[in-house]
Amino acid sequence: MLNHIAGFRLTLCGSAKKDLLEESLKSNRIARSTLDAMWKAIDGYLPQLIPYLGLKASESGESQLSWHQLMTLSLDDHQESIPFPSGVEWIIQALNDLSPDMGDFAQYALANRWVDAVPFKHKPSNGFCAPFISDKESRISLRYDNNMESVRILAHELGHAWHYRQLEDRLSLFLLEDQFPMTIAETSSIFFELALVDTVIRESKDRKTKKSLLNWKMQRSINYLMAVRGAYLFETRFYEKRKSGPLSASQIEELSMEAQKEAFGGSLSQYQPFQWIKAIQFYRTDVPFYNYPYTFGYLFSVGLLETAKKEGKQFAQKFTYFLKESGTKPIEELADDHFHIKLSRPDFWQQSINRIVKDIEQYTILSKK
Repeated sequence: MLNHIAGFRLTLCGSAKKDLLEESLKSNRIARSTLDAMWKAIDGYLPQLIPYLGLKASESGESQLSWHQLMTLSLDDHQESIPFPSGVEWIIQALNDLSPDMGDFAQYALANRWVDAVPFKHKPSNGFCAPFISDKESRISLRYDNNMESVRILAHELGHAWHYRQLEDRLSLFLLEDQFPMTIAETSSIFFELALVDTVIRESKDRKTKKSLLNWKMQRSINYLMAVRGAYLFETRFYEKRKSGPLSASQIEELSMEAQKEAFGGSLSQYQPFQWIKAIQFYRTDVPFYNYPYTFGYLFSVGLLETAKKEGKQFAQKFTYFLKESGTKPIEELADDHFHIKLSRPDFWQQSINRIVKDIEQYTILSKK
């Protein structure tokens, strides 16, 4: 099936004489130069990311992690009970540090019962935010389990609600479906959750809590900067090979394993077999290259949070207007207009990844205590 999907898409691109990535880049409103700058920065920092995997292997009593050990590492090796009011207080503090408007919004949403956090047994653990643009409101649902993961999910969904609030002049999100790209859809939500986590890491006096949250941040970073990178490398190389005709299963598997090994810098003892069969995104006919937008969105949010910490209260108004215009222009224009950030240059991406490297350094120090 993968051969058929790729063959059909190559035929369409060939007849139109289009770059294979053009369809994806257009739908995500991102330039090829920006995508290339992001990947180049990630590849350049790979030697500084790999030590985290070595440290996790050492903590597990191994010389190297395998792909399945990486997937099953504990995301919360230190658990403390966090009542709902305490979790809310943390979120509001984190947002107030960046912008009183954001903190006030979170308080308003909670006071006006936008959030259903009752931990019913059959309720999914993940969160959901439903916007009602014309009413200038949203509704959030999650199962609050009195732990840090629940607090993070609440912050994430409040970030979505904040983004939707800035779109109140739009009649409906349905009118935006072709203008609301994946590259920007998660910006506000990831920004809110990272602001929360960074605040708790900074304020907490408990070493285990700090280490647990840094571990969570690093596992997300490894997923976006390495695992997703591997998926992108595989997909681009598969399509290139497919131009010469259908590939056998063994040829596809070889491409997949090579891409994973390169993306992880050869740091794992084993790589995931037949990933190209398991990953449903490779089989989506409507959205090609359903991978890099996640890495972009994550690093973009990391970088914006670093910018916010440097600029203080001045950042908040820029961020609000950026969200108001989201989807109306290419992402490069929006970033330049509101933050004077040149996304097609390496500087911004290096700043984002350098923040991740600092997290690794802090995690390493805490692991030695």
